[in-house]
Amino acid sequence: MYQQRKLRRPVVLLTLALVVAMTFVCVSPGFAQAKGWGKLKDIGKFVEKAQKNIKKQTNLSFYDLQDALWAMASIAKMKGFGIITGYDGNVFRPNSSVSQAEALAMIVRALGREEEAQEIAERFAATYAAFGFEQDDSRYRYDWDHFDEDDLEEYLEDLSRYLQSRSKKVNNRYLPFVPSNTQWALGYILLAVEEGWVKISEVNPNASASRAWVSMVMVRALGEDDAALARMNTRLPYKDFNAIPKGMVGYVAVAVELGLFQGYPGGQFKPNKAVTRAEMATIIDRFLSEELPDETDYSATGTITSLRSNKITVKAASGRSTTYTISPDALILVNGRPGDWDDLSVGDAVQVLSNGAGVALLITLLDDVSGPKVKTVTGEIVLVVDNGRIFIEDADGEIQLIKLASNCKITYGSSALDFDDLRVGDKVQATLGANDLATALKVTGRVQVTVTGQIVSIPGSRRLNIKDADGLTQTIRLTSDCKITYGSGTLNFDDLRVGDKIQATLGANDLVTALKVTERAQLTVTGQIVSIPGSRRLNIEDADGRTQTIRLASGCKITYGSSTLNFDDLRVGDTVQATLGANDLVTALKVTGRAQVTVTGQIVSIPGSRRLNIEDVGGRTQTIRLASGCKITYGSSTLNFDDLRVGDTV
Repeated sequence: MYQQRKLRRPVVLLTLALVVAMTFVCVSPGFAQAKGWGKLKDIGKFVEKAQKNIKKQTNLSFYDLQDALWAMASIAKMKGFGIITGYDGNVFRPNSSVSQAEALAMIVRALGREEEAQEIAERFAATYAAFGFEQDDSRYRYDWDHFDEDDLEEYLEDLSRYLQSRSKKVNNRYLPFVPSNTQWALGYILLAVEEGWVKISEVNPNASASRAWVSMVMVRALGEDDAALARMNTRLPYKDFNAIPKGMVGYVAVAVELGLFQGYPGGQFKPNKAVTRAEMATIIDRFLSEELPDETDYSATGTITSLRSNKITVKAASGRSTTYTISPDALILVNGRPGDWDDLSVGDAVQVLSNGAGVALLITLLDDVSGPKVKTVTGEIVLVVDNGRIFIEDADGEIQLIKLASNCKITYGSSALDFDDLRVGDKVQATLGANDLATALKVTGRVQVTVTGQIVSIPGSRRLNIKDADGLTQTIRLTSDCKITYGSGTLNFDDLRVGDKIQATLGANDLVTALKVTERAQLTVTGQIVSIPGSRRLNIEDADGRTQTIRLASGCKITYGSSTLNFDDLRVGDTVQATLGANDLVTALKVTGRAQVTVTGQIVSIPGSRRLNIEDVGGRTQTIRLASGCKITYGSSTLNFDDLRVGDTV
């Protein structure tokens, strides 16, 4: 097995890192504090570099974005920041796929670490030139989406072995395979490997970067690797969930939860589809939107306070107002599409990207004062995750991530719910406010939930304490009209017993609307038979003096010691222990003590084997059998069995 080892950094880089760490909070007075993950190595330096690049720009648009209007704002920002540039003729090629080498280069630039990558490339350029790497094997440059699900895992294992076999060992360290035609990305690739964003066996520079692969790299780069590993068994709500490579499920889950990725119409994620340049621009823009401050020397987010001629004044949250001259080539975006000056109004919330010299190049309308103030999203919950996030599927089959604001009010009818009360299958209506956070969530329909377990106690008031298969105990409450059934029979609440196994269907307000007893607990009744009314019924008086009627099932086994008895052998006065099963029928009856019975009459025959036929005073004849130790007396004398005669009164 090949091992991945970190590349050695020169001492000067370590010194620089310490200086950066010590001065990280000392940002330029020209912009507000940063937010987000805190993964930009030096925000001040990133902003300074972005400002230098954007000063060179006069137009942030491209000629070929008609099929990528949804990504225009992100593409414009990437051009302004110098993270993703276009091609000759001012074209962007938004739908072209991105190679793994290109993706790593974009991510490194977005994290503000391009200078480190360049330094590493200089150190190892000669080493790689000596390797003499040629082009990589064309078999390993297919898009993963080319493969069937059943073949994908085998392909990835084969690819991993191939990439490890092409790595080189230098001074006891392994360096990844970088073919000659991607030497331009050498520093980006080595930095990504060094930082652990991608392993030697995972980077194939010329191959297309799949959406799952980019998810993995971005999540690691943001320091969320542990969270991803903990989510590997998560079942995501996408219809093509099974197409996600097994080792990448957790990374896709975290990337979606962080808001870096969204799904496609029809409820699909398309994990093995090559990520496009437009998609890569939006992914990085989502990261930077969380990471960069809202206000810099070249950008501001705020409210329009003045519009006149070609001037726009924006007041930021900090209270600072900035007036910009709108460039003749400025890109104005309204609802994600190109707009114009007439679409803007005083009071609108906007984001402005300028050239740093007071000329607005990009104006994005965030909240139209003349339009609706809120956005409503309706659908069914398909996944509930932590940190106030839910996935819903709307009427068009699209899956959306909804983030709940910290003060979001969740209601169902007139009742208030907690986030933990939400269930997969609930129908909801989310009201989105600033930053697309849900400020109100209305549950319009609750999914029926089934609770299965065993009754451990019955506290009364139509409440049951249930222990489930995991050993967790919860209290359920039955509605007044809850139907309780056992097989084809109907039971009352008072018929329920501790030990019964049940299946409860919960409806509104978590009240049980139907309770199915799947298995009855065995109940033991102990007492003395006080009467035998027949029809396999016995009236039993227990130790507390209460009398109840029990009925023996047709297959009930009646025993006394090691002997088996028939129903007709039972006597008034017998002490019994009855085990009740289904429908309260006795399945086993144990006679623990027999009542003494006196039979008086005249011997009418002696058939032998210690048996006597006796006719009582009522003229009824019955056979009695004497025990081997039976004592036979006449007056003060003792007799033997052979001394008995027909006609004797006994």
